[in-house]
Amino acid sequence: MEKNNINWDLIVIGGGVTGAGILREAERNGIKTLLLEQKDFAWGTSSRSSKMVHGGIRYMKEGMFGLTYESVKERQKLLKEAPFLIKTLGFLMPIYKDKSPSKLSMSIGLAIYDLMGLKWGHKFIKKEKMNKVFENLNSEKLKGVFYFEDAKTDDARLVIRLIMEAVQGDSKALNYHRVNSVKKTENGFSVTAFDEGNKSEIVFKGKNVINATGVWSDKISRLPFNNKHIRPLRGSHIVFPRKFIPIDDAIGFSHPHDGRMLFIVPWQNTIICGTTDVDHSNDLNDEPSITKEEFDYLLECVNHYFPTVKLTDNDIISTYAGVRPVVSSGNLSPSQESREFILWKEDGITSVTGGKLTTFRKIAMDTLKKAGFKLKLRNQPVFNKLENTKNIYNIENSIWEKLLGRYGNDAHKVVKDKAPPLLDSIPGTDYLWAELPYTVENEKIHHLSDLLLRRVRVGNILQEGGLVHLDMIESLCSEYLPWDSDRWRNEKDQYIKFWRKYYSIP
Repeated sequence: MEKNNINWDLIVIGGGVTGAGILREAERNGIKTLLLEQKDFAWGTSSRSSKMVHGGIRYMKEGMFGLTYESVKERQKLLKEAPFLIKTLGFLMPIYKDKSPSKLSMSIGLAIYDLMGLKWGHKFIKKEKMNKVFENLNSEKLKGVFYFEDAKTDDARLVIRLIMEAVQGDSKALNYHRVNSVKKTENGFSVTAFDEGNKSEIVFKGKNVINATGVWSDKISRLPFNNKHIRPLRGSHIVFPRKFIPIDDAIGFSHPHDGRMLFIVPWQNTIICGTTDVDHSNDLNDEPSITKEEFDYLLECVNHYFPTVKLTDNDIISTYAGVRPVVSSGNLSPSQESREFILWKEDGITSVTGGKLTTFRKIAMDTLKKAGFKLKLRNQPVFNKLENTKNIYNIENSIWEKLLGRYGNDAHKVVKDKAPPLLDSIPGTDYLWAELPYTVENEKIHHLSDLLLRRVRVGNILQEGGLVHLDMIESLCSEYLPWDSDRWRNEKDQYIKFWRKYYSIP
């Protein structure tokens, strides 16, 4: 068993958006931090969201006004601090005579929502004045639509950028390091992790430990609350081509079967529809995937509100599912459970679970305070300021802005001194071929699925997960990965099997 001789100020367990946010805030406050993730960064829920950075207007229906207010505040900050990564998203809410929400309740809710964000931005558009974008929308008993604004992002890139900017200092992040034990010592903690790459155990020393492992959190530190437990809830999505519903704004609907709120979101030249909210009883270490019942449930909603589209199984590009960590007493339906984050300290270990993608910064700062750290820098932008945003490369401005969002100041390194075909887009996407070798060289790729499902989202937005491009990807990336031809063949075979099992139609 190998021992790491660095005595870290803090060891964070968990590499989702919560752990990444804690790492980022700790580093900027001079806390020498090590992050350990059992699989890939953002492998869990943090790469499987509906891609929205939103206040969660639907949470007000459940009385979660505090959560909505904090989310709206954070959304506004992120829109200012992370241009190109966090982008304004128009949102439409059709109002029907016989369905919830009513025009009055929605009007009141949106007024509160806008006041929280200190920006009056909603309006009601009568049915007679709706444009051709809605020609396929079910018009039976339709009164009109409300328009308001939220925001969207690439959730996995948000996590990766947080981590990559944090480790530019004295901190470090390791994926594929599964923590097997945490033991108290005279000077802090001894954390034993299994390194998948070297197939060996390593012992890390740290003065403090934060457990940010989401649905696994009570495996490391038991919940100190009576009659409460971690309730894993699965949220699944379907992805289909934008041509079926060519919209630029997201749309919210109540499902015709049970009245739950669902969203249709334009993202990466596709449309995402989700999310479900059901109990997840499968092994948490296995890749979650959509069930046939969830798939049919989402397809039913799309076809109910867009009856002329007639979406079928054959039209679906991909599916994906994530598992939310919710602290529950077991008395509520999944959709009624609180999305508030929970903090506790047990045997010196500070644990955090729950919360939303949007509020990762507040969660990080509250967790660090709970762990006993005094934060000197509290109101600084969460990402490094972009120093040079000028596009001096032979690429479209829209693509350049996306690179700035994904990589921050390192966007220049992605395309500098590159020439076609590296500066060409991967067909059907707004990713450049140049992004593949850059991420492989710089962003801790262990498997092909890391590259195609989280760094560059080809696996989510192309048919068969981008199968037709695998040989080209090998030719571009082979010099940056220590894989021989057998390893490449195995990685491609495993990726195809993996994608078809977990990301295709059930």
